[in-house]
Amino acid sequence: MEHSATMNGGRSDGSQTADLAIVGAGLSGSWTLLSLIGKWRDNPPARRQRVVLFERSERDFGGLAYGDRVSRNSLIITSLRDFLPDAQRAEFATWLSANKATVFDRMMDGAGERCTKWQADHAAQIAGDDFDEIFFPRYLYGVYLRDVMNAAVTEAEAAGWLTFDLRQAEVVDVRSTSDGGNHLICDDDSTLDSTHVVLALGTPPTLPRFGHADEFAAAGLTMVDDPYGGGLTSVVESIDSGLRSQPSDRRNVLIIGGNASTMELLFLIADLGAEAREGSRIWVITPRGKLPQRLVPPTPGVAFQPEALATLAGASRFTAQEIHDAARADIDRGDADGLTIADTMLPIAGAFSALVGRLDPAEKAEFSSHWGVMLGRYQRRAGEEYYDVVDTLTQAGRFEVVAGRFTGVSEITPDGALVDYESDDGTPGRLAERMQVVVNCSGFARVDDPAAGPLLVNLLASGRLRPTAHFRGLLVDDQMSVGGRMYMTGPMLAGNVVNELPIWHMEHAGRVMAFADRLSATLAESLRASESPALA
Repeated sequence: MEHSATMNGGRSDGSQTADLAIVGAGLSGSWTLLSLIGKWRDNPPARRQRVVLFERSERDFGGLAYGDRVSRNSLIITSLRDFLPDAQRAEFATWLSANKATVFDRMMDGAGERCTKWQADHAAQIAGDDFDEIFFPRYLYGVYLRDVMNAAVTEAEAAGWLTFDLRQAEVVDVRSTSDGGNHLICDDDSTLDSTHVVLALGTPPTLPRFGHADEFAAAGLTMVDDPYGGGLTSVVESIDSGLRSQPSDRRNVLIIGGNASTMELLFLIADLGAEAREGSRIWVITPRGKLPQRLVPPTPGVAFQPEALATLAGASRFTAQEIHDAARADIDRGDADGLTIADTMLPIAGAFSALVGRLDPAEKAEFSSHWGVMLGRYQRRAGEEYYDVVDTLTQAGRFEVVAGRFTGVSEITPDGALVDYESDDGTPGRLAERMQVVVNCSGFARVDDPAAGPLLVNLLASGRLRPTAHFRGLLVDDQMSVGGRMYMTGPMLAGNVVNELPIWHMEHAGRVMAFADRLSATLAESLRASESPALA
């Protein structure tokens, strides 16, 4: 279903108006609108509300994680059981069952070796509608989200609750208006006055690390400094082309970072054609020298006890860092005992979450903005399909993980680039072979970095937004407001404490949905009380 891209409500002076503008059509922005429509079913608005949803990359729902920019072979990082809350999982499973003949056939268009294996491995589960333990391709959830959103918007328009515009444009600034509203300025020189604004911006882009773009291009090498900026499909195509352009004995790939993005990219490279993969070797540089842990079933009979956290719980006072250190000690003990992350993650998470709840407000904010993020790096995990790739590459002698921090590239020639790094103690090192393809998966830029985009740059400069203590998110109050009827939801909530609930990451779909539901309740009440002149 297509929705109008033209805002057709306005004032006599020609400026466009709305009751609500949502910036970002990813899961957080889409779910906020979906939840708002759900509240209107029980308590319809007194008059039709004009809502404009901005998405800079394409006129569709889903954003980066679930939209058209994601590769069809990219998998969710957890099983479906852990990906969605029970109610939403049941609805998605019902949709999958009804549409599987179409969506799984579409998945096979241009499928590679890994994608074909995935479908064969799960054919019996799919046929039996036994979906919970499957690590699904992310784009499938995007197709579902678009179906659900289009149906909800159509319902709301027909009921007289909503006039909706889905607009492809980048909002570059939001300024206060004299009546307490918001004036949005877009990169196509259009503007919009909206009583309410929701910033659902997603995560900042990957922090640029490489530079030397012109030198890489001149040497015929391939450099990717942001694997998600232009969409994973185009990135994988450029890697494919870059490998094919090199002789088979000179197809070395370097990935910076040891996170979920790295695992995703390894899987996608493994799904390239045999011609591109012939002779290729892959290096990963990551500070810990480890990839996310393999997700396997818990060890039978194991009931792990987080002893360091239990000891800390007996203290009358403790700090955010002390919780982090105790949890780390328990993680390390579990590793030393040969236990898996499936054995230790839930007991440790339950214990440190209880302790975080006892922190004073300042320490709770410190855990949310820093120590929780640091701890999360030690509880990363990935499924069997992703790890099968690592095993295959390792057994073939084509894969190596290097413990260290990337420090730069040098001597860029048609033979490749030399790559430097340093170990934890500062000892410099250099990869023995030159790299022909380098990809940056090292993590996100700070919210105040110019790479985060003009909207954040302008709003931070104006003082309308303030960063959290360690610049991983943007400060909000307990209503998720940044002031002036402008609100924040999605990954940029990281680092906040909302209604005494600490938020140190927002990368889980269920958590994104929960906070979007909270925000929609605030919006429904505020829109009802508002005397916006938008559209009668």
